[in-house]
Amino acid sequence: MGTITMSDAAKSLGLGRTTLFKILKEIQILDEDNVPYQQFIVNQYFEVKIKEVCAQFSYYNKLQPVTIVTRKGLEFLYKTLISKGYDVNYPFYV
Repeated sequence: MGTITMSDAAKSLGLGRTTLFKILKEIQILDEDNVPYQQFIVNQYFEVKIKEVCAQFSYYNKLQPVTIVTRKGLEFLYKTLISKGYDVNYPFYV
């Protein structure tokens, strides 16, 4: 397992995608644009990819950051959410 989307990370933790983003913003792991703060990228918990999306009412496409979770990041999320009192599933199969 290399990297997974935030949606898949949320599902594996037993949360919804929107709920996970909200929690991670509250505990200051993600900024207001749902991009992780630099220290969490440096620690290899997340990767940020750039996705080109079609901009509405424009001739130009826009670039949008997409947050990807690493295996190390999924473990980090699990431990962090448990320590903060959230009821989450263990995201790995034995």
